[in-house]
Amino acid sequence: MTSVDVTRTRRRWLVLAVGVFAQTAACSFVYGLPFVVPLLRDSAGLTLAQAGAYVGAPTVGLLCTLVLWGRPRTGPVNAA
Repeated sequence: MTSVDVTRTRRRWLVLAVGVFAQTAACSFVYGLPFVVPLLRDSAGLTLAQAGAYVGAPTVGLLCTLVLWGRPRTGPVNAA
């Protein structure tokens, strides 16, 4: 194995590790936040509707990002 192959192999594992970490962090944030609703209601005095809006905000943010990301581009597109 040459040094270039070793570098490519290490880079692949690094990219995989970073991707797995990012996905784990995002899922923990989006799907873990509902578990703190009782704490939010007790400590901040939120109603169930207010706590639900607070918990749903990250999902709305992700949805808006995906919609903007997938919109058609306007203007010249670089064909290179």
